[in-house]
Amino acid sequence: AQDDANALKRKARDLEDKIDIGEDGNSNKYGVDGELYTLRKDCNSITAGKYTYELCMFKKAWQRESSAKTGGTSLGQWDSIAIDENTGSRILKWKNGAKCWNGPQRSATVFVTCGTKTRLISADEPNICEYEFRMESHIGCDESFRIMNNL
Repeated sequence: AQDDANALKRKARDLEDKIDIGEDGNSNKYGVDGELYTLRKDCNSITAGKYTYELCMFKKAWQRESSAKTGGTSLGQWDSIAIDENTGSRILKWKNGAKCWNGPQRSATVFVTCGTKTRLISADEPNICEYEFRMESHIGCDESFRIMNNL
């Protein structure tokens, strides 16, 4: 019975991927150039202070006590990808997380730079319940990066 359930889950994921791509083979869901397709099932985490932050592409972002493996406080649901007009870098956003006491709903913004491995390299909370992360990834190594860095 467990094997049948796992087979059905795999089949459902495969169908979801086909739907996401669309009949014409294109989808803005995976970014302007489809650059997020290879990251579509990835979660990345970083520990900063007493918290571990986990950001899952097209899913949710979480803040947990470093000793916890699951649960935690929602930083939001995947929202969008944008390209900064000044720098050409990609900006990933999660919105509508758990409401802060006497404050806004939590959100997470990731600024992507060029790197050979996809990984979070820093976490910060510059404003109450607004989290910012820096990420290195191959998706940041594009033509804009080449031009901005005179490569």
